[in-house]
Amino acid sequence: MRTGNKYLRYYLIQAADSVRKHDSVYRDDYQKKYQEVPKHQHKRSLVLTARKLVRLVYSLLITDQLYIPPFIYCYLVQSFFSAPFFKTYLFMKKTPLPYFFELYMAVLYKSEGRKETKIYYNQKWEQQTEYIRQKLLEQETEKTQD
Repeated sequence: MRTGNKYLRYYLIQAADSVRKHDSVYRDDYQKKYQEVPKHQHKRSLVLTARKLVRLVYSLLITDQLYIPPFIYCYLVQSFFSAPFFKTYLFMKKTPLPYFFELYMAVLYKSEGRKETKIYYNQKWEQQTEYIRQKLLEQETEKTQD
């Protein structure tokens, strides 16, 4: 017996169908679930994908974070940290909810002859990148003044 709002269930399954067509992570999971059982493969796989999508949305709402796929993180980090005196490390920590990642960035840069490590953690992406961009500009102005 199905419980809950039937309209919400319908739209979540539609969203899951769209996600499985366009996102490779969800597509792989869908295929794995599809091959597990002989009957009602498509319906079961879609419902399980919708549940996974609901868990992702719920965790994003609870933690007040933006969802940015990992490949976009890598692109943004490469573009923001192209300065030669920066070394950037990107850590992706998998939380208990599947396919939801927290971003850990450790930025090493030279300051007064020693290496300092700054770790930016659990901030919104825009604030994070803006703060790091300001640090980059400060470092460049210090270098030009010296």
